[in-house]
Amino acid sequence: MKNSVVSLLTLCSLLFCFSTITMANSESDYTYQKDRKFSHINQLNGQVFIPQEVEEGRSERKKVAPGAVKVSIAPEMVFFEGIEGLGAMNIVAKNNTPLGFEFRLVDRRGVEFPKFKVILDKHNFVQLIYFHSKKYGEYTFFLPKKTKAQLQKEANYFTRQDDFTVKVYNDLVGKAITPYTRINNVNNKFDVEEKIPMVEAFNIKFKEDKVVFNMGKSATVYDIKKVKINTVEEKIEGKPYPLVYDLVEIRMKEKGKKMVLKLSEDREPLNITFSNAHYFLMKRRGNKNANKNSNASAVNQTK
Repeated sequence: MKNSVVSLLTLCSLLFCFSTITMANSESDYTYQKDRKFSHINQLNGQVFIPQEVEEGRSERKKVAPGAVKVSIAPEMVFFEGIEGLGAMNIVAKNNTPLGFEFRLVDRRGVEFPKFKVILDKHNFVQLIYFHSKKYGEYTFFLPKKTKAQLQKEANYFTRQDDFTVKVYNDLVGKAITPYTRINNVNNKFDVEEKIPMVEAFNIKFKEDKVVFNMGKSATVYDIKKVKINTVEEKIEGKPYPLVYDLVEIRMKEKGKKMVLKLSEDREPLNITFSNAHYFLMKRRGNKNANKNSNASAVNQTK
């Protein structure tokens, strides 16, 4: 009976792994260091990492094509794709370390217990992934940093917090917000805030009586029932005055559907909540008068 349960758990983990790998196969790019931040080890569940370079033992790093190597993490299993001799391995232990997260794995025969580490920087972004085994060898998987050209492209593509201000709903009409990052399910404390790939062509467009969610060639339209703007005073510990900001609440005709757009003290859009999802705009420029296409602003976004 025990063996049957273990086999079932293994099968479920494999199916989970394969489903995440299938989704990752639709991406034709690497996983970049600043794409996802991890504050808890359980946030790694369902994540697929696509490294740019792989180092075997103490040999030189080898650059690999996007998608040629993948490391997928399921709740009970780690799966390696593109490395000969490595495949699926069960997780038997997991711990936090000063450098990130460490797992103890076991191979399918149950005789080898490799170490598997996810190394974070001081801001909790993944820098590299490390695997060590006496039997299967030593591998280090390196995630790349984005180039200045890539950062500039992002700065020109995503909507920044200070691109415009909102005093009344009409200030939104005719505008499209292209969020920079999202949390798919705010009710799941282990869900990860991650960058939205530009290839998704995702944006939220506001019309006089509708809100449209665009994803590539598809669009989901919601009819607006009511809009109101609420002023909120939030007490900040150690501060003599409360933080004052506005929330633009947009109720849809579809039952239970509501959007909330949070504005800064300067009435700049900060983030959007809709259903269980939370969307964040790219951070404002350090200098309000900075040139929109400044390389510096794009580079500062990664810090």
